[in-house]
Amino acid sequence: MGEIIKSLQPGPKMIDLVTAMFRTAWDAKRAQAKSIVTSGKQEVARLDKEIETILDRIISASNETIIRRYEDKVEELEKRKALMLENMSKHSEPKVAFDEKLELALVVFANPWKLWESGNIHIRRLVLKLAFAGPLAYCRNEGTRTPAISFPFKALQGGSDHGVCYGGS
Repeated sequence: MGEIIKSLQPGPKMIDLVTAMFRTAWDAKRAQAKSIVTSGKQEVARLDKEIETILDRIISASNETIIRRYEDKVEELEKRKALMLENMSKHSEPKVAFDEKLELALVVFANPWKLWESGNIHIRRLVLKLAFAGPLAYCRNEGTRTPAISFPFKALQGGSDHGVCYGGS
């Protein structure tokens, strides 16, 4: 098993490529979040102005039916405003820095063998789940059969195959 895990370690050029891709995705996500927050602030300001206009109309209205309809409209606008504020809070600036997120992501992909070598059964299971697309097949006489490598590790290796059979474990 160790041979297979060791073979998954990508080269430094691939790590650099993953870092650049992660940075691009991170920046795009931040730009999208900033755009959502900016448009959300504009929408909240528009809703506030509309609510204020309706409240002014309520003050000058004398018909109870019209007042009730205005109040219903204000309630609807307040709900939309609350949803908008909630949506904006979901897209706020990330609480963890880029480098911290990247470090966590690369720990597994840069050196799965180091994690495997820790001997911790939970970490080993995590490595197996992340590294392989399915359960490993084992041949009694020949050892572990060719594993189905998960997409991230395949991409980091350029899609290379690992042969048919690994002897021993």
